[in-house]
Amino acid sequence: MDDYTKNLLSKIYVACHTLAISTEARWTAFVLFHRCLNVHSKSSSNTSTCHSNPGDNRKQRLANLASASVFLACKLSNETRRIRDVINVHQMLSFDDTADTTVIHLQDQPPLLDETYWETKAHVVKHEQDLLRIIGFNVTIEFPHRIVVAIWEELVQGQFVQCSKETSYSIIQSCWKYLNDVMFSSICTTSLRASALGCALLSLALEEHGLNDTENLEGLNWYEWVDVTRHEFHHAVNVVSKTKT
Repeated sequence: MDDYTKNLLSKIYVACHTLAISTEARWTAFVLFHRCLNVHSKSSSNTSTCHSNPGDNRKQRLANLASASVFLACKLSNETRRIRDVINVHQMLSFDDTADTTVIHLQDQPPLLDETYWETKAHVVKHEQDLLRIIGFNVTIEFPHRIVVAIWEELVQGQFVQCSKETSYSIIQSCWKYLNDVMFSSICTTSLRASALGCALLSLALEEHGLNDTENLEGLNWYEWVDVTRHEFHHAVNVVSKTKT
């Protein structure tokens, strides 16, 4: 993954925070864009479709698709935001900046309501349709968040894990911290099943808090509760472990 793509992913994260959308909507935006990147990277080498400056054209298109991922994620999560809000965030985060840098430059003011703005507004729908075509209209999203919560509640209620409310809260927060890391990984977001990813996140959080090897958990293959095999579970743990920052 090049620096420009990493920069766009960082801007998606900031854009989601700025638009005050939920954790699951943010996850949706990242999954959509990673799916787009997987397809786009395969087709970008086709020089027959490139213009005079293919590098800049690719970056311009990816910037538009990144912004469209956020806009579409809001719709899919029933957290629709106004087109103007998305355009404001797009410009103020300089999504169209083609520099190879991981630094996010914030603009001081949102775009004026001039002719350029209205043209941009018309393009938003076009970019969204472009995104949908690239990902083959695959907008089905699975959420590892729900797996984490469901298994953790079962472990606690079944008294397989005994801990204070403060520790319980801290474990879930660790899972969300790991989720913030794996959102930047194409393998984690598009190759691992949400159930396997959720189990891996919870396992690492339990290990962090010294609860992974307790007597009640020994020999308990709780990941099988969500139809995750032993091999798939350990593979997911290894992938996520390499992703943690």
